[in-house]
Amino acid sequence: MLAVSIKDIKQFMREMFVGELFDNFLLVKANINHDINYEIDGHLNSDFFDSEEKENMLKDSYKQWSQLKSLITTMIKGNKLPLNFNIVLTTSKKSLEILFNSSSHDFTIDQVEGLFINIIYKNEELLITSGSSYSVFSMDKSLDNAFENAIKRLLASKSIDFEE
Repeated sequence: MLAVSIKDIKQFMREMFVGELFDNFLLVKANINHDINYEIDGHLNSDFFDSEEKENMLKDSYKQWSQLKSLITTMIKGNKLPLNFNIVLTTSKKSLEILFNSSSHDFTIDQVEGLFINIIYKNEELLITSGSSYSVFSMDKSLDNAFENAIKRLLASKSIDFEE
């Protein structure tokens, strides 16, 4: 599991909410404690869509971060930062397939339930952790390591300074 502390929170927030830092990820959930508490469940509600839209929906069951970040930005915007927030993102099926095929491991793609990024802001500190979920038990951490390295490369590509 990766755990990094972000050194420049303002820069990170700008890249996350204004830039494109996590635009390829999907929102699993968000909890924001501001002047009121917000809880967002990123699961798509299939009952909302008509049959044609359901056929055209991606295999992913969550809403894309790029489609929700302006809503969340509105919730946290103001003179004060939130007291705290926790945002959980996951890879899209397409991104998972790319990462899966570019690393060696003992899994089949069907055994990977998800690769997750947890973004935790609390006590004026920002921490990013990674997580994974598999349908089988394994001591193989190859895919987890590849995902952790991908997260570090993503942060570095935006010149976001972090400490492990």
